[in-house]
Amino acid sequence: LTYQGAFALNNSALATPLAPTTVVTPVFHSADYLTHRAFLSYTVGNGLTAQLNVQNFTNEKYYTGIRNNGWATPGEARSVRLTLFYSM
Repeated sequence: LTYQGAFALNNSALATPLAPTTVVTPVFHSADYLTHRAFLSYTVGNGLTAQLNVQNFTNEKYYTGIRNNGWATPGEARSVRLTLFYSM
């Protein structure tokens, strides 16, 4: 379970002067988000174990970073991995 609160980028160095006394500072914002991870492990026998891992179980849409030019980095979508382990 991962929670990230809302965050924003507001930097006075990014201000765009419209007139000598008027300055507009862009503010970029991302809402908070909650992602879930889950796994299931099953021992088959004779040293063989299967494990299923799911990242971002609910396929939440979110951003991990926002840049000053409006670009944003999307978070990872749902992914599923099945792994087999063998030990002697």
